[in-house]
Amino acid sequence: MPWTLSTESQQSYPAPPGEALYVVAGDAGLTAARVASNASLILGTLVVHSYGAKLEAGSEDLRVVPAGSTPAKLHPNGDGDGPSEELVLRAKTDQRVETMILRDQDRILSVNTPGSLTLIWTPPQVQVHSSEKKGQSEVAELEAETEEDEDDEEDLDNTIVRGVSKSQTRSTPHLSDAHSEVIQETPTVNRIDATAFPTRKGHPELSKETSTATAVVYSTAPNQQSIVNDLSLSDGASEAEKSETPVTAPRRSRLTKVDIPKSNSAAKRPSPEMETPNSPSPRTSKRRKVDNTEADATPAQPVRKTAPKNKKQPAIKAEPTPSRSQSSTPTSSANSGKSAAAAVDSGYDGPKPRVALSNSSIQPNGPFSKFLKKHGGSIVEAVEGDCNILCVKDGPILKTPKLLQAVAHGIPVVIDKWLLDSGKATHLLPLDAYIPPDLAAVWKIPQDRLLKGYTIYFTPTLKAHYKSAFTDMEQLCKAVGARRVVSKKPGGKDFDAKMIYLAEAKGDPDVPALLESGHTCYSKDFLTHSIIVGDVDLGSDEFKVQAEEEKSAKKKGRARNG
Repeated sequence: MPWTLSTESQQSYPAPPGEALYVVAGDAGLTAARVASNASLILGTLVVHSYGAKLEAGSEDLRVVPAGSTPAKLHPNGDGDGPSEELVLRAKTDQRVETMILRDQDRILSVNTPGSLTLIWTPPQVQVHSSEKKGQSEVAELEAETEEDEDDEEDLDNTIVRGVSKSQTRSTPHLSDAHSEVIQETPTVNRIDATAFPTRKGHPELSKETSTATAVVYSTAPNQQSIVNDLSLSDGASEAEKSETPVTAPRRSRLTKVDIPKSNSAAKRPSPEMETPNSPSPRTSKRRKVDNTEADATPAQPVRKTAPKNKKQPAIKAEPTPSRSQSSTPTSSANSGKSAAAAVDSGYDGPKPRVALSNSSIQPNGPFSKFLKKHGGSIVEAVEGDCNILCVKDGPILKTPKLLQAVAHGIPVVIDKWLLDSGKATHLLPLDAYIPPDLAAVWKIPQDRLLKGYTIYFTPTLKAHYKSAFTDMEQLCKAVGARRVVSKKPGGKDFDAKMIYLAEAKGDPDVPALLESGHTCYSKDFLTHSIIVGDVDLGSDEFKVQAEEEKSAKKKGRARNG
């Protein structure tokens, strides 16, 4: 915590933003407490806001010694020794409340209580490398997912295939039964017999038997060079592909390759792939370049084993095609979604939530408990202690001891929908949108001065009604400022001038005696209603207990003569 109160014995009390920390008179001297059961022991209240720490005076005068001041002269009023720069906060009254903004190392002292408290500011620690590590882990995770997708999409026979254009609307090629159609329909040149080429000078003429054994059998499967050329085709070549008739490429068996004697002449013999059918004459270099471009522009593809249809086409990294960009779009969208989810800006700006449940539909050990732990919070059992949020069921307010204690201490009360919506949003939402309508007037407002100076009287019959919960009612009365709580038979002189009498609404035997003594009796709902609305209306007739009329035992009728 940035702000803490430290005693002379080096005991520290954190001061979370927005929560009250009480300066009280303890057994060992001046100390601090988060919850004070007796309002008369509260000497001051410290609340940390965005602009600083504010100290409000309590039941006694407080002295504040600024940081760095030293003892010097006596005060002009002659109260005794003390720092020359000390400031005095006068005790709180009904007409005046004094407050002061404190700074780091300011000391708080009491006029009647020994000891002191020092306000300490601790700068928050900033982790510089946390975001970098988080970004590196996210990049590594995305790269692992990309590599896994690419491994799943590899061809089963490791055959390299040119990416299919987005504009291609042809159906998937089917195997052809006629083996002879492969030579005629393939966009490349026909396979011709080696004897169709004219012989060169100085070389023996090839016979039919020799050509069968020595001719190189050419395959129409594209080589690595043709694949690179296919990726750099112009738009004109793509239009030529659209106008061509779909070609079926049957599966071919492995062919043997034999060498042909190399010619020693300066002019190279043209390859059979560069010649058209029925044209044995040599081609010029210019013509060969044109034919080579047309051969590379063909959409013919060898048949290969493919992965299941659901898998995407593997991309060639030399130059992405439109199909590659389409197949990578879902992955990019998914990665963007993960980055957006990781950069969620939470709307909850309070301390780590310590949530208590009262008449709630939330299970203490359910999934919402894990959700709170993930965000630094937890579910607690009681309101007393470090509880800072109370969840109740949506609908009419049930005045349970937990609810009344939370309202008395100014703890925010929200409906269960806050946790439900926060779980759906995967981060904590602001509390302001989930205030129960019945508690809007007292939400986050402590009621520690509601019954200040009053003594609360419970008739013995009403005390027996509460049974073991009467202890909780005593603590509740003191939490809202009551001076003391008594329960005894009416009579005697031990009654205060400012006393509120609570009794059973019907059938309480002590009510007639109290009414005859001139006291006004209220039902038990008067106390809970006053806490919920934040006001004590002693003049209202809504909760006053009236005397019950005695039923006459006499029967009406005419008396008989003996």
